[in-house]
Amino acid sequence: MNSQERLTQICSFLDQRQWKYQPDPDQQRVLLSVDDIIVAIDVQENGEFITFLLPQLLTVPADHPHYETALETLLHLGLKYKLARWQRDPDDGEVRLQADLPIEDSELTAKQFWRTLQGTVQIAQQGQERLQQVLATGKDTGNSQNQETNQETLAFVWALLQAEGEGGEAAVYQLLDQRGGQLDPQLPQAAQTFLEMVSAAKPEMGDDAVGLIEDLAISLQQYSRGRWQVNLAVAIGLYQLVLEARPRETVPDKYAQTLTNLGVAYQTQAQLGEQPSANLQKAIAAYDEAAKILRKLGLDKDLSSTLNNLGNAYRNQAELGEQPSANLQKAIAAYDEAAKIRRKLGLDKDLSGTLNNLGNAYRNQAQLGEQPSANLQKAIAAYDEAAKILRKLGLDKDLSGTLNNLGVAYRNQAQLGEQPSANLQKAIAAYDEAAKILRKLGLDKDLSGTLNNLGNAYQTQAELGEQPSANLQKAIAAYDEAAKILRKLGLDKDLSSTLTNLGNAYQTQAELGEEPSENRQKAVKCYQEALKFFRPQLLPVECLTTARALGSLGFQQGDWQMALEGYRDAMAAVDYSRTQRVSSTERQEVVAKSIYIYENAIQAAINLQDIPTALEIVERVRAKRLVDLLATADLYQNGDMPEPVRQYLQQLNDLDDQIAQKRDELGDSSRETKPDGMKTRQLRAATAVREDIGQLEQQKAAILDQLSNLDEVVAKLRQVQPPKIADFIPLLQDSPGAAILSFYTTDDDTHIFILRHGETKPDCFTCKGQGYKTLQLWLRETWVKPYVSNKTQWTAQMPATLAELAQRLELDRLIGEKLQDLEELILIPHLFLHQIPFAALPLSSPTPPSSHTSPSSPSSPTPPSYLGDKFILRYAPSVQVLGFCHNRKPVTTQEYGIAENATNDLPCSGFEGAKVAELFGVSPEKRLVGADATRQKYRQLLENTTHLVSTHHAQSRYDNPLESGLRLSDGKITVSQLLSPGWRFKDLDEMFLSCCETGLFLPDGAIDEPVAVSTGFLCAGARGVIASQWAIYDSSAALLSILYHNQRKAGKNRPVALQAAQQEMRKMTGAEFGKKYKKALEAHFKAEKARIMAIPDYDQNLLTRVVDTEKSIKAYAADKGCPFQEPVHWASLGCYGLR
Repeated sequence: MNSQERLTQICSFLDQRQWKYQPDPDQQRVLLSVDDIIVAIDVQENGEFITFLLPQLLTVPADHPHYETALETLLHLGLKYKLARWQRDPDDGEVRLQADLPIEDSELTAKQFWRTLQGTVQIAQQGQERLQQVLATGKDTGNSQNQETNQETLAFVWALLQAEGEGGEAAVYQLLDQRGGQLDPQLPQAAQTFLEMVSAAKPEMGDDAVGLIEDLAISLQQYSRGRWQVNLAVAIGLYQLVLEARPRETVPDKYAQTLTNLGVAYQTQAQLGEQPSANLQKAIAAYDEAAKILRKLGLDKDLSSTLNNLGNAYRNQAELGEQPSANLQKAIAAYDEAAKIRRKLGLDKDLSGTLNNLGNAYRNQAQLGEQPSANLQKAIAAYDEAAKILRKLGLDKDLSGTLNNLGVAYRNQAQLGEQPSANLQKAIAAYDEAAKILRKLGLDKDLSGTLNNLGNAYQTQAELGEQPSANLQKAIAAYDEAAKILRKLGLDKDLSSTLTNLGNAYQTQAELGEEPSENRQKAVKCYQEALKFFRPQLLPVECLTTARALGSLGFQQGDWQMALEGYRDAMAAVDYSRTQRVSSTERQEVVAKSIYIYENAIQAAINLQDIPTALEIVERVRAKRLVDLLATADLYQNGDMPEPVRQYLQQLNDLDDQIAQKRDELGDSSRETKPDGMKTRQLRAATAVREDIGQLEQQKAAILDQLSNLDEVVAKLRQVQPPKIADFIPLLQDSPGAAILSFYTTDDDTHIFILRHGETKPDCFTCKGQGYKTLQLWLRETWVKPYVSNKTQWTAQMPATLAELAQRLELDRLIGEKLQDLEELILIPHLFLHQIPFAALPLSSPTPPSSHTSPSSPSSPTPPSYLGDKFILRYAPSVQVLGFCHNRKPVTTQEYGIAENATNDLPCSGFEGAKVAELFGVSPEKRLVGADATRQKYRQLLENTTHLVSTHHAQSRYDNPLESGLRLSDGKITVSQLLSPGWRFKDLDEMFLSCCETGLFLPDGAIDEPVAVSTGFLCAGARGVIASQWAIYDSSAALLSILYHNQRKAGKNRPVALQAAQQEMRKMTGAEFGKKYKKALEAHFKAEKARIMAIPDYDQNLLTRVVDTEKSIKAYAADKGCPFQEPVHWASLGCYGLR
């Protein structure tokens, strides 16, 4: 689109809103007035650039008594509003505002045009009002800066600029050192004031002053003392000032160079851990704009440098896990273009650097699994070409780095199975050559890294069966030499990594039968020495690797104490890794390395007879999973979040950022070459950082305590807080005769941890041989798969499956040995056991009727004896969630609400609702029927009732449990909503979910999934939830609900009422059912048909459902036995949470 077409497009935007304007096609300009402000819209650069100029906003003459204050206000306005540039004409003092809108290759949309125009006018109005106040009073209420401080900073800017002009960065650094290396963060504002003063007094010197400010920015950016955050922020502010003072249209080449410098500053901020993703985005935008300008100008040399930087920024984004594949593709494209330019210009040294970067990007692609072999081949080709150039130029130091990268690529090829022996030989040759160069140059720090890689290559050869003993000896020799160097240099972090590798080599030797006892001892010593530095709080990712190795070694040896010692550190490292800035690849590595840590730790504790620790770890696993789910769901972005909660969460996020920055400070400082100071520098740094992190963690703990008073769920689920047995004991204090039974399946066995009321130490019952494959995968095949794919088969085999499960869990032995004298069990299942109705697990010996229920009538057939007959049963997703319920204040009032048949296709739902309404006197406004059951009204019920009965559809999402939820007339209420801070109902006592699958937990492989709709309501405020473990029959659900609510009306608590209702239902004969409910149901169905037919354009299938249900009700009433005696009818509901 050319300039004329663009002008026509802008006029069409104005015409659409009937705005008056004056077009000037010759000048390619449109003039208009908005709220008495003149706006000139100019089309430039053949339609690719638009400026919005607002002239004559007011006048600030140089002789005005408040001239300097007005200039400072203009400066602050410029910094506050990045969209537009404030300008003052030094000749007549006219103040104007300009906003630029580059179009270039994109399209101009109406939304974009109006947003820019209206935004610019709004900024002009606000700035105009503020400047008028300054000119009238001499005071800027929008800028609280102390005038004396401003004058001081202005003087310091002048001194820095003089130093820059006279002696460059050396003079600037000398001046800064004299001030203790401290920079004033307000320095860019003072620099703008200085520039305004120069432009006003000596306009001809304005360009020189701008150039000097940019030189100062470069010097400050590279200043290594003081606070790097402030140094970079000041440099960025100065670059932005230069860009405003020297617009693109006047000197595009210098503008592009400043953009590149600005990009480097943003990228440096990101690399130092300062909002890495956001700063990299800014760097990419700056580089990208600079590259477009340089292409247009044909400045290829500068363009190649900018493209190289752009590639680095994209690669850094990928390393953060931000669309890694796409960003690496963009990085490769940038490097490739830069390399072509540098080849063409003969810039061999620069070309070698770009090739090295290109090789790294290809290698990163391979690590992501993107055509790994092909990408590694490309990486090797790039490194190889770079190495040839560097050999030719005699640049040995750079050559050693490239050879190191080449060795890594060859080793990666070998690990893929691509000619492993040959590629490892090439890797070893590359490392060996690099090591020789580094020894010759005396570059000990780099040498230690190369030796570490050399050891890895030898170790990989050994793992491939290539002369394992000999190659392990060579690996040990390389690691040993590296460790000696690192000890001498005092680089404890790198030493710890090398010691971990050395320990692994010793361990592998032991596994080969080479002096196993001695080599294992050496491995243990290496791991333990490494862990002195690799502490969970300090370096969680590194700690996890080493601690896991120590724990696994102890586990293999049967040294359970050592195993537990290592795994404890490893578990803490997994928890602390949340506040570590790591890439997605590293995050996946953490997850992969944490597999089996918890299981092995549990087994080690059991073997030590330390049952309390074993149970604590079991519940820690559950707490961790819930935290993981909430973190990935980003639940804390909900717009309904209470402001105090939001503020606390922001404070916690800020502290996490500070902790991450502290960890980043442990980067190597070996650029400084004072040999005497190196020995202890890293240790001192680690000690200081550990102390700082400890203080920050204390601040976090204090904030979490405060947050707990507002929302315990958010506070406890923001990060893993390892549970203690002392936290479990109060959960039983009001339940004499009760015990918590926490299930956990390992690879080999299923353990049941039992904590009784009044006891402080749990017991453990082990189902030997019932491990993950034998029990959990058996359940998946016999229970879960049939349920999902063939419900008829699932229903038919349910009694047999439950009977076999009771035998596998050895229920009779469990009861006889561990559960004597107990009345109530609080069950916390594991994996697929979450889906099992424990109330329907049959017992071998008959059970006398519970004292809480009425005896059956003489005519009732004797039913089988079930676990639910012997004990009152409750469930909980975890001890932690049970604790949320326990810690809430009791609800002393009772106000019922009902939501029924939201989609008009559950014929018995209305009958159930009517019975409950009759029992508890539910008013019509608190009974939502059909289309009236909307999400908004449902939420209002949650806020205004203590007991809510939901009798409608629900949906369980197998692929994403957080999106499971209740189906209402206008959409869903999901688990993720219920878990978010915006959904809290402090007076909600009970949720009765007469809906399908609201208590259905869906494990993801071997990972427990403690999330269902019931979990959502327990976290949202409910003290107790009655929920279903499968898709229940409409008529059975209604009957069980009515029987349950009859028991509740009689004063029984939740689990006792449910037990009584289930027993009554399964014993009920057809005749009894017909006598009690047949007539009432017939009348209800008649009314239901009339209600459906009154719905405009009703679905005929709705009537068909009513007719089919009528037939099933008649069949139940005609049944000569007990029509509901099978567990599929009565056992689907469970009581979750409190009594």
